[in-house]
Amino acid sequence: MSNRDSVLLPPDSDAALFTRYQAAPTGETFRLLAGRHLPLIWSTARRLVNGDAALAEDVSQIVLTDFARKAPQLPPGTVAAGWLHRHTCFTARKMVRTEIRRRAREHSAAELHRDIDQDPAMPSAAAAPPDSAWSEAAPFLDAALDQLSKSDREALLLRFYQRQDHRSVGAVLGYSEEAARKRIARALEKLRTLFRRRGIVLTAALLAQFLTDHASAAVPVGPAATLPGAAWRQATAAGPLSAARPLISLIRRFSLPAAAVVLI
Repeated sequence: MSNRDSVLLPPDSDAALFTRYQAAPTGETFRLLAGRHLPLIWSTARRLVNGDAALAEDVSQIVLTDFARKAPQLPPGTVAAGWLHRHTCFTARKMVRTEIRRRAREHSAAELHRDIDQDPAMPSAAAAPPDSAWSEAAPFLDAALDQLSKSDREALLLRFYQRQDHRSVGAVLGYSEEAARKRIARALEKLRTLFRRRGIVLTAALLAQFLTDHASAAVPVGPAATLPGAAWRQATAAGPLSAARPLISLIRRFSLPAAAVVLI
């Protein structure tokens, strides 16, 4: 049984950084937190907007801005990667619908379909990368993850999108290292079943390799440098953010001395 609150995590872990931000939302902490999660956000957005880098950047800034504002109010035990993935999916789909409506106002339906098919920023199957099985599966990855249970989804996000080892995944979710390993294996099998229902047949080993190689890609230098700061400025434009929980709550879960908490 999961018991997150009883598990001590390293003070430099993603989860500790997230809790520190919830307790004392500062620009410095947010930029660190955003930098660690931006590859997850960017890669998810890029897949969902069919490779359009400009739209992916817009989605990423919206998600980061919302995260800066809302993170202090999220309940204890929230896994940042899980919240960010779901919010990225929601934001990207909303933006795609808006973009389609915008194009529809400017073009006839036939022209719209032709534009989407031919736009070089939205690759067609002919422009697919060499991993043909991955290119077939990638458009459905994030929707398939959304169909998993919260605990299964968070385990896969931490393992493959955030590139954490089994011990770290277990620490965040309140499991032992071995229990986390088994959880991830079961979640991979469930994800593989969802792909199979779409006619995409992958072995568990191949799916794990694809996720390791492709699920979370490096963010281009420009967006990586500018998005966290831009999101923070937008989030705090109306005034400073307030913490939802007292600083002393950090001591309860993370291996921080009381003096260190006071200095955060």
